[in-house]
Amino acid sequence: MRAVPSALLASLLDTHPSLRMLLVGDGSLRDEFQDSLRVRGLADHVVFAGAVPHEDVPALIRQFDIALAPYPALNHDFYFSPLKVYEYMACGVVTVAPRCGQLTELIRDGETGILYPPGDLNALTAACAGLLNNPKRRSTLGQSAARHVRENFTWERNAQRAVELGRGLAGLRAAVRPA
Repeated sequence: MRAVPSALLASLLDTHPSLRMLLVGDGSLRDEFQDSLRVRGLADHVVFAGAVPHEDVPALIRQFDIALAPYPALNHDFYFSPLKVYEYMACGVVTVAPRCGQLTELIRDGETGILYPPGDLNALTAACAGLLNNPKRRSTLGQSAARHVRENFTWERNAQRAVELGRGLAGLRAAVRPA
């Protein structure tokens, strides 16, 4: 999936020539990615923010028109926590992500974000193009995503769930104790 961001950008530039991709963070593949962008003539359309302090990340996310989480198809059922997707949604930015893992539990397709078949670049491109062409839909989905995260995925709500689970287990234990 390393080639996905550049292929997606190249596809969208035909109809959105002023499009820019903002990449936040740093990693071992950055130099390779920058080289591939130069070779494809896309370097002027990508801004690398690099590593930024955590407290500065929300302000950067709010600059996005669309947040992407192009995870590859998973060949396992192992749980992973897509923290960046929670952050995107909490900031009120519509997120486009593959229909895999816990993303299907977090994102309600067409309500709080857009899900596409993992590995399907055409579907990813179509989802992004549709959102770029419809600012009102982007805003509506982003607001719905922020509300969904606020109502269901805050630390306070997680603590409430843990207490509820503990009480339920305590009640079950009391019910099955021998007399």
